[in-house]
Amino acid sequence: MKPRYLLPLAFAALALGARPVGGGACNSPASTSTVGSGSGGAFGTPALAAEGVPAIDGSGAFGFRVTGGVPGGPGLLALSRNEQPQFSSTYQTTLYAGPTPVFVLFQFDANGEALVRPGATNAPLPELCGRALIAQAASLDFTAPGGAGWTNGLRFSFGLPTPAK
Repeated sequence: MKPRYLLPLAFAALALGARPVGGGACNSPASTSTVGSGSGGAFGTPALAAEGVPAIDGSGAFGFRVTGGVPGGPGLLALSRNEQPQFSSTYQTTLYAGPTPVFVLFQFDANGEALVRPGATNAPLPELCGRALIAQAASLDFTAPGGAGWTNGLRFSFGLPTPAK
């Protein structure tokens, strides 16, 4: 399976069992915010940020930008409907995804950066509108505690883009 199909499948898995927040029509604003900080190794602490707007119609070209990873190395994006911060003594940082995250594998480029996003034609499922979600990424790094450098968390919710003023 090609990697570009993994993120839409992850969003579909997050929507399983979800109920629309707003009676069917999406009337929630799109949002993103970072939470906490991560931990790293010799390449520094990786960081996770939103790329674009999590617009429910897919017009915001939303994705996840991960920086500070091991150049050319593998990465892991965890997505969850349940934010449950728990300190990990193994990784020496707080992990934010709840007990049942969905994982998406990716690879860092030669600069230690990656952009993980669904294909241009894939809009998120309507069931995710307004639902608070959490993401966190890891860079497999043998110099980091536990063998992985973890990013900050990223809270996000799909909705309508904020009107331009």
